[in-house]
Amino acid sequence: MIQTGHASGQCTPEEAMVIANMIYYTSTLDTTTTGEDRTLKDTANPNAPMISNTGTTEVFDSSSGQAISPDQSSYYYYRVLAKQSGSSKQLMSDVVKQKIHSGLKGYI
Repeated sequence: MIQTGHASGQCTPEEAMVIANMIYYTSTLDTTTTGEDRTLKDTANPNAPMISNTGTTEVFDSSSGQAISPDQSSYYYYRVLAKQSGSSKQLMSDVVKQKIHSGLKGYI
């Protein structure tokens, strides 16, 4: 961490160079071609539960059953807008469909 803001409120030229280099290198050294979108949400409701009776238990003289409700997926669509270096021309990628599935396992 570099703290600037001396008594005059200005950073020294050396501090400015360090900050500029840090910003430049952290933004240009990333060579990955994937990313994570943490804002995605599976908003599709699961199917209504289907309840099946599996029989009567003798311990408490009650019935037991199972609720089955398959989870449904939501879909998001992505595309990338890029500018060609040294030009004002913009390039648009194809649209990619991405399935978001929370994998709901049950109800309480």
